[in-house]
Amino acid sequence: MVWWGHLVIVGCDNLSTGAHELRIYSRTKNLDNQNMVHMEIISRSIVLMNVVGDILLVFCSNSVTLIFRLGVRRG
Repeated sequence: MVWWGHLVIVGCDNLSTGAHELRIYSRTKNLDNQNMVHMEIISRSIVLMNVVGDILLVFCSNSVTLIFRLGVRRG
């Protein structure tokens, strides 16, 4: 779990589908699937995450590093 501005970013395993997911939630709302801001399916389990500026680095269990640029969409 990492924070970026008013958002919390979590790596999780969806037990009902078996998928590995990267989920983004607002800091001001409950961590509930109804309040999810964004969800991304990831190929393997997430081992480590870090935020550097507006870049999210995700290291997965298959030794792959994923790089995401973070930004807020207006409107």
